[in-house]
Amino acid sequence: MRSSNLIWGVLVGSFVGAVGALLFAPHKGSITRKIITRKGEEYADLLEEKVDDLLMTIDTEIGNVKKEVAGFVKRETANAHALSQNGHAR
Repeated sequence: MRSSNLIWGVLVGSFVGAVGALLFAPHKGSITRKIITRKGEEYADLLEEKVDDLLMTIDTEIGNVKKEVAGFVKRETANAHALSQNGHAR
């Protein structure tokens, strides 16, 4: 599952849960608001964790791409140098 799908799922689930809690609340308003606030904070914490994981994954992938590009540049620079020296690539 893609991280963006998970994030959207959490957001939509939070919204649906809040609406459902308001519509079917067995408690008086002040208690219901406290429950919604607590659940909202839980979902916000979960979302923050998921965003942190996503950012860490992106950072790792950027590092991997940088390494691949550096290796490519090094190989192609060596090939270009060999071509200019010998008239053919290695």
